Amino acid sequence: MAQTRNITFLRKSGKDVSVVIQSYIYILMMNTNNFVSNECHNSVFRELISNQILTSHKEWLLLTFKATGVFVDPNGVYRQVVNMNNLSRYAKGIDWTIDSLKRRFHVNDIKFIPFLGGDADNIKKDRTNIHVHAYLEVPKDGIKQKVKDVLIKSWPRFIKRSYRLDLNTECWIDDVCKDLVKTNIWYNQRYEGESFQYGTEKLFTSCSSCSL
Repeated sequence: MAQTRNITFLRKSGKDVSVVIQSYIYILMMNTNNFVSNECHNSVFRELISNQILTSHKEWLLLTFKATGVFVDPNGVYRQVVNMNNLSRYAKGIDWTIDSLKRRFHVNDIKFIPFLGGDADNIKKDRTNIHVHAYLEVPKDGIKQKVKDVLIKSWPRFIKRSYRLDLNTECWIDDVCKDLVKTNIWYNQRYEGESFQYGTEKLFTSCSSCSL
């Protein structure tokens, strides 16, 4: 199912690597009988994503979107507001945030690659709450700081609107160091728990803003 979802969010951008990624996933879908091991699949996909970033002539940002809140369930157990039952609301908050960039800078498409992080079983002390890491291509030259400002302002507004709750929010933004792209992608795709597994399973394909 994950491979089927992945092909829906990858869009042609006029660059060969995007077409290659789409073709690669299509082949995997058509050859599910041990075509390649999961590890090989993840390694190739990681390479394709890193090539998209490294061959871009524009600047990229590495983002971390966080939103947390706690409630007590009927059994008296503390639970995180953001959980597996309402990830669609998280996706909506992210989509609205990216849409705000498109409106602000008058662009139709922004390259944006999000990965789910953390684990839904976050009652345990060794677990990290659900969050999202993402790569975002700055759509125009000379506006990087303005993009950062819009993201920091928009994320709290839209994620709270999506959940209709006053959540604790954070938006971390770093400039992408291209020497560390492959290492960072591996970090974003690593195993953190049963909720999202690892590799391509962690791509947050519920976001309509996902785009290569």
